This record gives sequence, structure tokens and C-alpha cells, in this order.
Amino acid sequence: MNKPFISIAMAALLAGTVAVRAFADQETQTLEGGVNTIHIEAPAAEAASDKGAFTSNHPLLSHTLLSPLRLSTALVGAPLGFVGGMASGMGGAVDKTSQATFGNVKTESLDPVSNTSLTFVKAPFLMTAGTVGTWMAAPVGMTYGSVKGTFTGAAKGYMYPDKL
Repeated sequence: MNKPFISIAMAALLAGTVAVRAFADQETQTLEGGVNTIHIEAPAAEAASDKGAFTSNHPLLSHTLLSPLRLSTALVGAPLGFVGGMASGMGGAVDKTSQATFGNVKTESLDPVSNTSLTFVKAPFLMTAGTVGTWMAAPVGMTYGSVKGTFTGAAKGYMYPDKL
């Protein structure tokens, strides 16, 4: 009775270790204008440089023996990538919509009277566009990010056993 539970616990422990390692390699870059983006390197390029001794010396044998492990780590990486991609996709879409609409409401390029009048003219249009745009951008960004994150997570999980 305890054997299935022990097997599940060991698989969960391995999956957690793989997931933490796979997503720990993210870098945050600051672009012009102070916008933070997350850069994730391609899994194939990362795995090519981090191959372990067994994988390097015996590629065919390692692919054969590690197939079940590859499948399980890919199956763990996919949902983690789904969640991470959904969050980053939504955040990026909402940030870009906010910068394009709410960020352009205030005008400071003219004299104070013209700035105020131009702001009052632009505000209703940009606030409406920003609200509707955010409602539209959030689900679209979440969908795009979740699909991209699922494949990235599965690829990173699949390539993780190459480090052995």
C-alpha cells in the first residue's frame, strides 16, 4: 500500500527539483525607459552547453535510458511553464496597454494652459481606450503566454536530464 505513495512522493520531489532548476536561469533586463523584461534562453542552447559526462560520452544510451525521466520532467515542466507564461504574458500585455493609453494622458510639452486643456481633451478618450484595452489585453496576453510557456517549460524539462 505504501509503495505507490512512496513512488509518487519521489516523483514529486524530483519534479520539484527539476522545476526549480529549470526556471532559476531567468535574467531580468532593464530596457530604455525603465521597463523590466524577463529573458529566457533557448532550452536547446542551454542544454548543449550543460551536458553531463554520461550524456556526452554515451548519447544513444543516455537517450534510451533517460527516456522515462525525460518524459516525466517534460510533463512537470509543461504546467509550470503554463502558469509562468500566463503570468508574464498578462503582465507584459497590460504594461504595454497602460503605457500606450494611460501613460499618454498628461501633456507637459506646451505652456500650462495648453497642457491642461489638451489633457482634458485627451483624458476621456485615452482613459476609455485604456480600460477597454486592458480588458482585452489581459486575456490575450494570458493565452499567448500560457501557450508559449507550456512549450518552453516542456522543452526545458525534456532537456534537463542531459545534465546527468
